[in-house]
Amino acid sequence: FRDQKLKVSGGEKACVLDNALQRHRPRVVLEYGAYVGYATVGVALQVKEWGGRVVSMEMDPVNAAVARNVVELAGLSPVARIQLGHSDDSAPVVLEEYGEGSVGLVFMDQRGTRFHADLQRLEALGLLADPCVVIADNVLNPGAPLHVWRICSMSHYATDIFGLRKFGAHQSLDWMTISVVRRGPSYGQDAEEQPELIALARGTDRFRWKSKATPSRDMAGDPTDEHTRQFLLALERFGIRPNLAVASAPEGDAGVASWLVQLQPGESMLQWERPRLPEYLEGGRWRSVIGDPQPLDSSRQPQS
Repeated sequence: FRDQKLKVSGGEKACVLDNALQRHRPRVVLEYGAYVGYATVGVALQVKEWGGRVVSMEMDPVNAAVARNVVELAGLSPVARIQLGHSDDSAPVVLEEYGEGSVGLVFMDQRGTRFHADLQRLEALGLLADPCVVIADNVLNPGAPLHVWRICSMSHYATDIFGLRKFGAHQSLDWMTISVVRRGPSYGQDAEEQPELIALARGTDRFRWKSKATPSRDMAGDPTDEHTRQFLLALERFGIRPNLAVASAPEGDAGVASWLVQLQPGESMLQWERPRLPEYLEGGRWRSVIGDPQPLDSSRQPQS
């Protein structure tokens, strides 16, 4: 068996997702990519509080079977459903069941080079509420260049970009984005083509397939760092950079707390020297602090 990490949206990524859920309290959440059901369960536990529902679309039958069992074991089957099939086929099923304008939050965790097309299709189907919150993961690593261009260049999106560390791989930088989508003249339309970003998307897919076929220990360090550096430089030329980040610190004997922080204009997340977390905390208990972003220079952990 290959040495691979379990790639789930935990840790600092869960902090971004948790804050969005608690702030917007969507009635219907649509997830792209159930994988093993980790995020599905985390979302379902929260939306259950206000009578919400989660539909997670997964095209891999093995992953879907695992995710369904995880949801069942968590006692969340009345709240969360794993929809087997390609999203092109599954999204119309969700539309038929819940109706137009029903989805209040979308969480995209599939192949990043599909994010932009899948979001545009949701707009064309009329499935999104007005407004709707769209969260995208792995926007920097492996990357979603056409999506980040779409949500940063078109007028019907209001977007925040979060710099953070990957769960289980704190040495690896990544981005998540949160976009508030409102109906307007550009809604459902194509974004302006950028040849440089189209080429970057092709490179992103090559890197993604290489990382899937290569043991994790061989991808850590230089290969991933170089891919990230090229991605950052390309997006910087378009004026695209994080405006928020996630801070984390050990909490108690075996836990970590994460909270949102505000980056000032011109301030780079790479200039922020964050404390290295002990290795034993990489898969330990993790708590999301719910609240407004704190100043970056604040050394005190906010109280939730």
